[in-house]
Parts: sequence; C-alpha cells; structure tokens
Amino acid sequence: MYVDASEVEIFTGVAYTDLKVAGRTMTEAEWADFVRIYQVPIAELVHRFCRVQTFDPLATNAQVIEYKSGRSYSSDDYPYVRGSTGVYNSGDYKPGDVDYYLSHLYFTGTINGITRAALSIEEDTAGQTAIPTWVARTPRGVAAAGDYMVWTQDELTQIRFHTNIPKPGFNNIRMTYYTGYDHASDQFKTIKLQVLRCFKNFVMLKKKSQEPFTIRAQGVRDYQTMFEPFDESHILGDQEKMALEPYRRFPITGDMFE
Repeated sequence: MYVDASEVEIFTGVAYTDLKVAGRTMTEAEWADFVRIYQVPIAELVHRFCRVQTFDPLATNAQVIEYKSGRSYSSDDYPYVRGSTGVYNSGDYKPGDVDYYLSHLYFTGTINGITRAALSIEEDTAGQTAIPTWVARTPRGVAAAGDYMVWTQDELTQIRFHTNIPKPGFNNIRMTYYTGYDHASDQFKTIKLQVLRCFKNFVMLKKKSQEPFTIRAQGVRDYQTMFEPFDESHILGDQEKMALEPYRRFPITGDMFE
C-alpha cells in the first residue's frame, strides 16, 4: 500500500465529508475503504506504465521468480588484440557465458520489521528429460567462496558465476528475489507522490461527477452547465508520466536477460 486515507486527505485538501455515496455524505470508514480499494488500480496504472510488478517491497506481488537458461562455454576464439597478454582458447568461459542480469529492481533488507531475503539461485541439474532436481547455489560471502557474486550498479543487478557454472539448458536456472525501493529512499518517495497525484485526479473526477446531481437536487441553479468533460486518462496524466519516466524499465532483447 503506497498511501492511506489521511495522506490522501492531506494532499488533496478534500475531506470525506466532501464526498457522497448512495446520495448521502460519506462516512470516515467508507472513505478509508475507498482509498484502500481504489489505490490498487491506480497503482497498477503506474506499474503498467513503468513496466514493473511493484515498487513496494512489502507488496504481496513483490516476490519475483525469474528463470534463466544455462549456457555452455563459447566455442570461438576472441580475436587477437595488439598489446594483449593472450587470447581466449576454445573451451574457455567468457563473461557472456557466466554473467546474468535481473530483469527487475533488486531489494533485500528490512522495512517496518519485515525482512526481505536476499537473492537465491537454484539450478535444475536433472536435465530436461527427467523430473526437475533443484539444487541451491551458494553466493560468495564472508563465510564461503560460493558459486557466484552479486552486485548492483545504477539499479542493474549482475550475477557472475565463478564455479559450478550452470549446465546448458532451457530455463534451468531459477532466481528468486524481491523487487522495489526502500520506503525511506528518495525514489520511493517520488513514486508515492505520483500515486498521490493520480489519486487526487481520481477524487476530483468523483467530486466533479457528483456536484451536478447535488445542484439539481437542490434546484439552486442550472446544473447542465456543470457537465464539463473530464477524460479519465487524466488520472495518469502527462505530468505524472513525465515524473515517472526515469523509473520506467524497458525490455532489452538478446542474451543479456535470458
């Protein structure tokens, strides 16, 4: 959940007493339900635009299970370069053979007392003609040399195997991790602001729709002039999209993410 009822009320300047449901003034409990229920599709608009599952590591869909295909060593030689100390021979592993990249943001840590585990990697060692046998691989750390190393730079996470290189196969490597930003990060605060802006647009749409009917019921003026168009695409408008542009993730074809 990105926002709660009090945050929306403070940001929009609209109280639950300004809104109606079934022809009567909304109650505080109904307002809390309204924010809880409708922020889900509003957040989904943001997620779809940015091509992510979620930005919140505590969300129910924050866990990512990603499959990669094992590769063999490259069979062709690197070309000779003047000044180099040598060339790779046929049968040597090259970086493209042992490097893998996560498709989503990678998060591990504790938020509000809830800890999200670090990346785990398993390999199906049984082969495609047998029942899968998933064997856990060990990361390099202070207690073990491990099978692989993990590091993140510029929000791109790379995994490099240095031993027990995965066998060639199709989707025989399973990577499980959590995605999103820390709630205390500037990135999460910026995204939360855009969700609030979208929710404000949504609340204004509801308020704009209810006012003409209220005026007609009171009979104090011509309500027809109040039916001005309000495109629902304004919920996620150009301003919000511009602010979210740095957080969009674009699919890259090729071996990098396979």
